[in-house]
Amino acid sequence: MSVVSDVVWKNSFLKTLVTLLSVVYPCCVNMASPVDPLSLQLSEEHQFQFAGYYAAEWNGFYQSAHLKVAVKEGNPVGHTPTDVVAEVVSGRATFGVASTELLNAHEAGEDLVVLAVVLQRSDVEFYTRESTIVSSPRDLQRLRISTPNAQRYLLALDFVLKLNEPGDEPVTYDISASPLQDLAEYKTDVIVGSSLTTPYLAEKMDLDLVSIDPASFGFHAPGQSIFTTRRFLESNPRIVNRFVQSSLDGWGYALKNSDEISLLIARKKLSKTDNRQSTFGMGFYQVDRVRQLAMYPVVRMGSTNSNRWQEFHQTIAPVLEYTRPLSAGFVHDPYENLKTRIARIDQFVRLSLYAVVLFSACALVIYLNRRSQWLRYKRKLRDQATCDMLTGLPNRAYALEELESWLIKYAFQSFHVIFLDLDGFKAINDTTGHASGDKLLVQVSDRLQRSLFSSDWVARIGGDEFLVLSTAKDVNPLTRRLLDCLRDPIVIDGSEHYIGVSIGVARYPQDGTTGQLLLSHADAAMYRAKDSGKNQVFHYASELGQITEEKTNIGNRLKSALQRGEFYLCYQPIVCIRTNKIRGVEALIRWENADLGFVPPDKFIPVAEETGVINDIGKWVLSSALCDMKRWNKQLRDDVYVSVNVSARQFYKSDFNITVTNLLRQLGVPSNLLKIEITESLLVGDMPETARMLNQFSDSGVQIFMDDFGTGYSSLSYLKKFPVQVLKIDRSFTNGLPSDKKASSLVNAIVAMARSLEMKVVCEGVENRQQRDFLRNIGCDLAQGYHYSKPVVFNELCQLLRDDQKAVPVIEDTRPEAA
Repeated sequence: MSVVSDVVWKNSFLKTLVTLLSVVYPCCVNMASPVDPLSLQLSEEHQFQFAGYYAAEWNGFYQSAHLKVAVKEGNPVGHTPTDVVAEVVSGRATFGVASTELLNAHEAGEDLVVLAVVLQRSDVEFYTRESTIVSSPRDLQRLRISTPNAQRYLLALDFVLKLNEPGDEPVTYDISASPLQDLAEYKTDVIVGSSLTTPYLAEKMDLDLVSIDPASFGFHAPGQSIFTTRRFLESNPRIVNRFVQSSLDGWGYALKNSDEISLLIARKKLSKTDNRQSTFGMGFYQVDRVRQLAMYPVVRMGSTNSNRWQEFHQTIAPVLEYTRPLSAGFVHDPYENLKTRIARIDQFVRLSLYAVVLFSACALVIYLNRRSQWLRYKRKLRDQATCDMLTGLPNRAYALEELESWLIKYAFQSFHVIFLDLDGFKAINDTTGHASGDKLLVQVSDRLQRSLFSSDWVARIGGDEFLVLSTAKDVNPLTRRLLDCLRDPIVIDGSEHYIGVSIGVARYPQDGTTGQLLLSHADAAMYRAKDSGKNQVFHYASELGQITEEKTNIGNRLKSALQRGEFYLCYQPIVCIRTNKIRGVEALIRWENADLGFVPPDKFIPVAEETGVINDIGKWVLSSALCDMKRWNKQLRDDVYVSVNVSARQFYKSDFNITVTNLLRQLGVPSNLLKIEITESLLVGDMPETARMLNQFSDSGVQIFMDDFGTGYSSLSYLKKFPVQVLKIDRSFTNGLPSDKKASSLVNAIVAMARSLEMKVVCEGVENRQQRDFLRNIGCDLAQGYHYSKPVVFNELCQLLRDDQKAVPVIEDTRPEAA
């Protein structure tokens, strides 16, 4: 918009004076003045979904803005949420935080204004049991439905129910104070709840839920928004803007310091409850959910989009028979007053045809200042929409646009698309917390940028995923630099962390002529690098497409394999080297699928980890192994233990300790006959939570085996900090025994170290008598491998145990027999 390009400046003192007053007067009359205390009403009590407002209050952001704000708690979780809209309309609260219920109030004639959207996506979801199938609104006709008495839940439910075809039987639902309890007691089939609380509460009730996103039925609702009444906004525009900005500053602080704010909220809540574990658990659960809802899809927190509200209103209005159109002022533009002033100045300038040069210049300077503010605001919005908030790198949306521009710019040349994914980041994030994970990502981003050549371009496109574009003819020097830049440890809060990177490369135009195809092929090459041992580079080849297809097939069938009974267990004996007696067995899962045939564990276990199915599979393995052990204890021997491998994802599941304890008690199996096998990655970060869980197992009699010892990045100092009783030497060390001097020295050193720490040692992969004799001579306690037995099914194991009772020891052992 140009204001002065067509203005003819002429000399007139009077017209110039009028112009100057038109600028100065609006600036003076709207000065901040003392106000009464303000209040912000929340719908529930002490939840992380309101963390930004707590942070603004506790850190003095409101006070710094010369505001006195009281944050009013709502009803506790499990009770009927407070009617925030009613509190604001009645004047008992100045501001409120609400969602789609604002449209109900607007339809009822209330003149409310949305000031800022905090959670960009609604948290409302439907939940059913696994056995209930809901693929369309018509499926709800035969089901019982319960919902809490909250307007945003009812709005979503009413919309979906009224999507039924004309002539369908009406679907009814019950208002319930405890929908989860109704679902657990089979009083209802479907409930409407919040993704911020319902899954966590269901997990504590040991209730498995299936979530149904209302978006799949066309209900794309905005999330939580700050709002007030129009009369308060019009009488106090500066106060409103200062309140919104202070609240958004609080949200910025809360998301960057989520652990700190979560603990403070939990402590507040603990003053009203004794359930310490549930309080802290729900707080940390909500952190991730709030991040996802706030940044969905990729929108600056606080951004208000009137078009999105209009589209949503147009979608639901015909279905719910709304008659009142959504007013243009329903969503507040904080720069509306500035644009109005600029328009008025433009009008006055056009009328000032005889202005004197001196005063006209003053008016022009003031106008340009206002104009520059508007341009800076637009530029800031653009930067925030295309920039990753954590690292400062371009984000995924910007990266896709840049890739498309490269396809045009280098249409007759070639360039490389390089996909990077960090190795081991999830383990660090899970064990040290998200705050440390964020600090690590910032350092990784800095190292990657310093490793690029001048013509290269980098962006962060996901949690631990990065994209590099390069025009180099030979990309190998660049990929070597990217690998090398992460070889040195990253120091976070005084602790060293090792992290690698798997890299996939696709080349234009040989490997694809569209951005989506190039990204897909680079991603496939990256996964090949991960599957081949990680921390290496793979270039796309046509066969990688077959590998990706194979992983997809495995993932699709893996979800139903447990229900179809396609898994079974094999057991490999763990033998005392000196007495030649079986001391225990390791439980090993096997999968036989009708379409895929026998699928090796190294192919389906990584897919199970990625999809989250590993939790259900791990629980089945643990239960089945304990049941089998109870059978051989009763029929044959009661001193043969079973060791079960546990993944990091399963280990950190909140109820894992309880699951193990309950299974041991229900089956009547002694806890000392169960061994838990973990990998070194679980010990990275020295987190108190890891030590607490391991100590609980140790105190209950369940021993901890460290599997694949020597293959990870773990420091030996962890061996004295955590209650690990047995080390399992990886088969990669055993292969060269006894002829390989380096392998022999390493195994000898590990055994000597373990004995000095009063630990036992199991050597895996023992294939022949020479290896067995070497291990026996250096004092190794236990061995496992084909020299003794391959993995066998239960009946064959029972026969081995019968034969073992008759076996004569090769060499008598004068020491106590190994555990």
